[in-house]
This record gives sequence, structure tokens and C-alpha cells, in this order.
Amino acid sequence: MVFINSHDSADSLNVAVIITTFNWPHALDQVLRTLVSQTRQPDVIVVADDGSHPPTAEVVKDWQAILPLQYVWQPDSGFRVSRVRNLAVAKLSRLDNYYGIMIDGDCLLPPNFIEMHVRLKSRGWMVAGSRFLLGANETSALLGSGPVQQTIGFAAFKFRYLPLGFFRRLRPRNWRIARTCNLSIWLSDFLHVGGFDEGFVGWGKEDSDLVVRLIRSGVGIINGRFAACVKHLHHKEMDRSSLDANLNRLEEARISKDYTLPKKSIFKASE
Repeated sequence: MVFINSHDSADSLNVAVIITTFNWPHALDQVLRTLVSQTRQPDVIVVADDGSHPPTAEVVKDWQAILPLQYVWQPDSGFRVSRVRNLAVAKLSRLDNYYGIMIDGDCLLPPNFIEMHVRLKSRGWMVAGSRFLLGANETSALLGSGPVQQTIGFAAFKFRYLPLGFFRRLRPRNWRIARTCNLSIWLSDFLHVGGFDEGFVGWGKEDSDLVVRLIRSGVGIINGRFAACVKHLHHKEMDRSSLDANLNRLEEARISKDYTLPKKSIFKASE
């Protein structure tokens, strides 16, 4: 059994895929290639670029004749994915009945990825997908092999579908399983909590902060394991010099009983 909301049919649903990227155009090109062969095509794809050099924009331009691509870019001023994701969503905020799927620009998608997120969706819930981590050698081999081989590349056990039924909603407040490299959510819920907190600068925990606030606002988590998995390319470890400050900011959010709005956001803020 999968959770399908009878009030929002797949035919009337608008699906947006939001892809964050930074200076890895080859990986982004492969991600976009996996979007072409989806069994359920997105209505719009927004590439949220956190300050890349021109080759990334050139990749987007190359694919715009094939995919419904939009592009958001902000100047490089450190790791600011919270803000660029907000900018990406802002391009869609006037559209009704929109469902957003967030991935990173180094996450390859199996052909049924969007279809499964849509099947699992339900009003008042977000879907936390899983990921299959590739090693450095596997990533180098894959990026050097040309077009992604869909039938071969997604044969691992994590990409199998298991009908977990009610077990998917067994831990609706388990924020630790939700990452924005594979997360889907109703745009109305995202806007209700003011989007990402742009005070999170530097790598880490901006996605956890969003999920904590969503849960506090009443949005539960559907576990998308064994339904919606991405193949996550290997990359060097990000600069974690801001992690302690971001962890402290997240902890403040967790212990504050009335904290639902971000302290800093283009949508709205709590101060």
C-alpha cells in the first residue's frame, strides 16, 4: 500500500523539482539527463545555483530545449543554499496546488523517482527519500562513461520498491531522516513556515531546521525508503567550519516551543 491523496490527483498536480548546485556542471548535466527519462515528468525544474562559474549556466541552457528549466543564480559569498533554495521557490510561489521535490545537483534519479514521490504524497505530510552513496572510484567511472545507464545503474537493493504501508508513517516526527538532497513537500506548507532560515551560512543543518519547524507546524514525515532513492555522487568533504554555529542555531530551534518561523528569510521572519 502507498499513500495517495484522493483530493489531489496526479493529473491536476503541478510538480516542481528544485536542484541545488555549485561549480560541478558535469554532475548537474548527468542529473538533468536522469530527469529526461522520468515516468512522471515534472512541470518545472528550477536549478538553484549558489554562485557557480558560467559553465553551470551553459549546462542549463543546453537542456532548456528539452526540459522545462528555470535558473536562479546568486553571487558566490560562501555556502548559502538556504537563500538560493528560497529564491528558487519564490519563482513558483504564485502557482496553486504545487508540490516540490528537492534534490542536490549530485543526485542521480531512477526513472520512477518523481512518480514515487507523487504516489507517496499526502496533504499535511512531507516525504523523506533515501540515498545510495557512491564511492570515489564509482563516481569517477560513472561521470566518465557518458549517458547514465538507467537499467543497470539503479539495480541496487535500495532502489527496490517495498509496499511498507502504515510503517511509512510510524515515526512522523523523526526529523533526522529528512534531508533536502531528497525531500518532497507541499509548497503551501513550505511557505507557511517561511521557507529556509537564511541565517544558516556555511555547510550543515539548514535542512534539519526546516524540517523541525515543519513538524512543529503540524507536518508529519512519510518515510520514502524503498520507494524514492537517489544515487548520490561522491565528492570531497565540505568545509565544516560553520557546523558548530549551525548546530547551536538548530538546537535553539528545537528547544523553543513556539519557533516555527525562520529568523531570516525572503518570505518572512520571526524578528
